[in-house]
Amino acid sequence: RPIGKEGNIRYISKVFDLNDFKEWGFEKVLSLGNRVHNFLIQTYRNLADRLKKEDKAKQMISEQDITVLGRKLFTFYSQKPGKVPLMKKAFDEGLWQESITFAADYNKQRKVLWSFYSGKHNRQVLSTLKAKDKLLKQGLNILSIVIWAIHNGMLDKKTSLYFVLPNPSPVGLADIQKLMHTTLEFFPSAKISYINNKDLLTNEKKTRILIVLNFDSPRWMQEINTVSIIYLNSWGELFCETCGAKEGVEKVIEYLLEDPSNLKKNYEIFIPKSQYSKKTHDSLKSLIVKKIGR
Repeated sequence: RPIGKEGNIRYISKVFDLNDFKEWGFEKVLSLGNRVHNFLIQTYRNLADRLKKEDKAKQMISEQDITVLGRKLFTFYSQKPGKVPLMKKAFDEGLWQESITFAADYNKQRKVLWSFYSGKHNRQVLSTLKAKDKLLKQGLNILSIVIWAIHNGMLDKKTSLYFVLPNPSPVGLADIQKLMHTTLEFFPSAKISYINNKDLLTNEKKTRILIVLNFDSPRWMQEINTVSIIYLNSWGELFCETCGAKEGVEKVIEYLLEDPSNLKKNYEIFIPKSQYSKKTHDSLKSLIVKKIGR
């Protein structure tokens, strides 16, 4: 509780600052998110320890409740191969971006390096030191960057997307927009708090699979070149894996066969528009039907 005039001023200033959280910078949002999440983790540990020591505590909260809470925290914090990480935030809308700029350049190995910036910028602005403050993520796989941004609530259909030219990649702004819209429509909002407790008390299983073919391949490619598999499981975890053609197709069949009765109704194939996109789409579709049925 604030004491004296200066204390009251600091308190009022803090309240106004919190009320104005939508105007906060990206780093400030993450900083508060870290503090809130650290508090949640410590609270869970205290509850678990108290449940072990006090019989009275067991009457207030059951071991099953603790298991469900632990699974929800595990779902958020656990690191697994291919899992799309969630960023710590205190507010649902805290990371949402009104506008985003994508830029692609060759790195020292002559591979296309993608940069993902907050706001609308041109190449001249992005060449300055100030651009580092707006950089949200960099990577070689543009698809994984887009999926990561969507999963963390940075992008939605209201976000304005911009592209810096020249672009050395076959991926264009229309491809990113279409991927974003497809992903948002295919995967329901997977808030961990909404997951059924029964699902958290059983082993996780894949519930929906989006298969993306040749996203960053040359548009003249007539056959499957790369396969990206994006899937959601029953614990609310999202995964994104990118493979070569042979390994990727084998993984698609393997994953669909884990629960064919459900997954054959809950998978979709996405491929950027080109002269050969229908042919490539149909070749994988026919193979899937052959292996698991319609």
